[in-house]
Amino acid sequence: MKLIKLTGFILSRKPFGEFDRTLAVFSHEYGLVRIMAKGIRKIKSVRSFHTDLINHVRMEIEQSGNGERCANYLREVSTLENHTIMKQSPKLFSSACLIAAFLLRTLPHDSPQKEIFELTEKTFKALNRKEEPEIKEILQNYFLKTIKQMGYMPNKVPRDQMREMLWKTLRDLDPQLTLQARLTLGIFSNFESTSSN
Repeated sequence: MKLIKLTGFILSRKPFGEFDRTLAVFSHEYGLVRIMAKGIRKIKSVRSFHTDLINHVRMEIEQSGNGERCANYLREVSTLENHTIMKQSPKLFSSACLIAAFLLRTLPHDSPQKEIFELTEKTFKALNRKEEPEIKEILQNYFLKTIKQMGYMPNKVPRDQMREMLWKTLRDLDPQLTLQARLTLGIFSNFESTSSN
């Protein structure tokens, strides 16, 4: 048994059994990790509020087992930032959920991604402002920088080709995610979702 501490964002939370949840957390220290939160769905649980989607949290995790059989169990959790402003706006919250879906589908497990984590943190802060942010611009910049960081696009792309190349790369990585971005947020709406290279 080993205790570790981490800070990260709750990207997903799914029911498991009657009282438990499995959490996907993008952490600064370990990258994308899966965590079992036992008893968190009980009415008397004081930890449930802290595990809302997109919350920035601090956690203490108990690891048991080794290698592929290693399992993470939540012991303690506290909220660093719950992004209240962002969650009150359907468009802003949809934007954050789009980022979460993208990270869940593209990040490797248990592999630190500190540059992407810092970029995600900065982007969530930009979306959590009282004044209405430029959502399309924020998301396009986020996806562009993240895709480059992951190595799916070259670092130097002609400015006039950047947006189209980003869209094509995202479409090849995950067509459903790209369609969701077009339909819900209007991102890349002037491109055909079914066109080929």
